[in-house]
Amino acid sequence: MSNNILYADQEQMLADALKYKVKHPKATFRYLQSQFGVHKDKIQRRYNKQQASRLNRTTPSNARLSPEQDKALCYFLNFLTHFGIPLVY
Repeated sequence: MSNNILYADQEQMLADALKYKVKHPKATFRYLQSQFGVHKDKIQRRYNKQQASRLNRTTPSNARLSPEQDKALCYFLNFLTHFGIPLVY
């Protein structure tokens, strides 16, 4: 609800609200909002699996290389350093 809370703290509060919702399925989203300080729509979307956390993504959304390309680049750089070729920016 407040913008002064860190994202990791918001995710923790959201996780706590979701655990409570699983244990108490009759609890309303408005009640969870008042108890845990997370917006009710965010709790509902996450509860219904419509939106995932940014912390749990396998690949970042702003990645320029695919995971395979990233591995190939690391392999190539290690290959060059094996032969003593300096990397220059």
